[in-house]
Amino acid sequence: MKITRSSKIQGLILVATLSIGLGFVFPVSAQANPYILDINSKEVIDLGTL
Repeated sequence: MKITRSSKIQGLILVATLSIGLGFVFPVSAQANPYILDINSKEVIDLGTL
């Protein structure tokens, strides 16, 4: 199978589109439950709603 320049560009466009799409989803879900990891006591502290 030959890899042509147009297939490389199509792959780049696909990766860019998926990256942009995931960029809109994950920050919203990450802000739903904020936590702090205490390294000294190795506990996870729930901050609740900020």
